[in-house]
Amino acid sequence: MTEKPVRFLTVWNMNFGFLGIQFGWALQMANMSLRREESRHAVPAAAARAS
Repeated sequence: MTEKPVRFLTVWNMNFGFLGIQFGWALQMANMSLRREESRHAVPAAAARAS
């Protein structure tokens, strides 16, 4: 059984696909850390009503 050689364009597309997945994860993680930072500095609802 002979295997066809992998074309350059196939490897190129796989690399950019992986880069896109990594970029998407980075955006999602940055958004989650921003949300966590906002919630840490947020005033609790009970304290906000008391003032």
